[in-house]
Amino acid sequence: MKISKEYRMKKKILVVLSLVGILATSIPAPDVQAAWKVTDQGRQYTTNSTLGYATGFKKIKGNWYYFDKQGIMKTGWVYTDRQWYYLRANGKMAKNTWIGNFYVTADGSMARNTRVNGVEFDAYGNKVLSSSGDSGTSSYSKKKKNGWYQSKSEKTWYYYNDQGVKAKGWLTLPNGKYYLDPDTGAMETGFTKIGRSSYYFNKSTGKMQTGWYKVGRKRYYSSKSGIVKKNRWLSKKTMYAGKKGAMVTGWATIKGERYYFSPSTAKKVTGWQKLDDKWYCFDKNGVMAKNKWMTYGPTRKKCYLQSDGSMASSQWVGKYHVSASGYRDGQTRTKGLFYENGKTYYNDKKYNKVTGWVTVDSKRYYFGSDFAAVKGWQTIDNKRFYFDLNGVMQTGLLDIGTHTYYFNTDGSMVASATIMVNGVAYTFDADGAYIDPDIPADATKGEQIAAYAKKFRGNPYVWGGTSLTNGADCSGFTMSVMKHFGISIPRVAEDQANGYSPWGGIYNKGKSVIPDERHLLPGDLVFYYSPVGHVGIYIGNGQIIHASNATTGIIISDFDYTTPVSAMRYWA
Repeated sequence: MKISKEYRMKKKILVVLSLVGILATSIPAPDVQAAWKVTDQGRQYTTNSTLGYATGFKKIKGNWYYFDKQGIMKTGWVYTDRQWYYLRANGKMAKNTWIGNFYVTADGSMARNTRVNGVEFDAYGNKVLSSSGDSGTSSYSKKKKNGWYQSKSEKTWYYYNDQGVKAKGWLTLPNGKYYLDPDTGAMETGFTKIGRSSYYFNKSTGKMQTGWYKVGRKRYYSSKSGIVKKNRWLSKKTMYAGKKGAMVTGWATIKGERYYFSPSTAKKVTGWQKLDDKWYCFDKNGVMAKNKWMTYGPTRKKCYLQSDGSMASSQWVGKYHVSASGYRDGQTRTKGLFYENGKTYYNDKKYNKVTGWVTVDSKRYYFGSDFAAVKGWQTIDNKRFYFDLNGVMQTGLLDIGTHTYYFNTDGSMVASATIMVNGVAYTFDADGAYIDPDIPADATKGEQIAAYAKKFRGNPYVWGGTSLTNGADCSGFTMSVMKHFGISIPRVAEDQANGYSPWGGIYNKGKSVIPDERHLLPGDLVFYYSPVGHVGIYIGNGQIIHASNATTGIIISDFDYTTPVSAMRYWA
């Protein structure tokens, strides 16, 4: 078959096109071309190595540019790698030129701590001027300008602009802000109040502080505008600036709540803390817990935090007792009267010990400043009271020591008055003691004993009794009469005759007396029967008073109504 020349040409073209297609699918695409892009945030520059954008310094067509982390081109002053650079409005880095009062070198960095073309620059890029205003170049030797000037006489710094005018008030430089006295132009340092706000300017450089900084051992915080923060929470409410701006350390009361701030970090503490050998608990907000029961430790035992926040130990808290370790130890108590270490106390309905007057079952008590019920003689609100050994207030006639007293129904003692008691007149002296009209002022102790004993004539006899009014047996009667005068004798008649008791005890020493009228004196004890089985008190004139029997009670008889066997004198 004869193939035409035209057909052969078409076939060659198809083969070529097929090869081109194959190559097109196997050869990589060309690199993305670098290019500028304008966005709402600013200008960006694509690289020719990746699909991203340039960041940091980038040299483009012989000029250096700077892009932030988002790839946006920066202009103006930029601080990076501990150096200042200046990017013009078109983004190109400035070199070997003055930018305002500052000079950028051949690598674009601000001249600092160096000399360029005879001009000396300090650590902040400021031109250093001598006291005469000499900057090192003839152009600044005649007039102070474009830099700081320190007065040798005052050691004070001033700043002059490029016109040679002394700056005053706020001064903003690339390395920070300064404040110059509005009147003198002197650079301020330290804490300075401007308007209604406080600022802090570094004492060495005069630069306004922002953020966190230390002055001495104290920490402070100033806002971006330099205002010292005071009386407010900072650092996510973990630190607190006090009324002068210093971060609070140690204990602090803020809006009525107690907090504790670490002395080392100035941060508030939370949870359980041991401070000055005492345990405290602070909630998640740092507020000190107080006046409440809480659980502590892995055992979750109950402990109590007192009004000052410290854990209670070795004491009662309401109904419960806490041990030395601060935990409840299982001891509990009830409301009302209770006894502890020989003393009487009273708990109110909240289990708190009370002071002052309390009536319990018609009995009156008075609890002193130590919370214990008072005993014996007491002066309360300028009145005299008497309380027994259990703390119960006494009323009515009462023998105390060698005297008789009378206490009104409110417990107050009668003094310097004559009153009627059960139809009998009683006179009491200024000290409240009963004045017996039957006892002469010069009466002996024995005569006083005899006179006192006769007062109970007619009262009942009670075997085993010792009450002078409600009933006593013979030896109970003599023992109680003697007790009124502070004389201690045995309980049983035979022991009273011997002067001692086989059961022991401390008694007054007695003197044996011949039991006849010639030797007996009022107040002596006279004993009868053998062995001794009865006793009476000699009252003079050959008579005794004695608790005779259940039929006659306490009566007066002749001392020899039956034969006396012995006598004892305890009062002399």
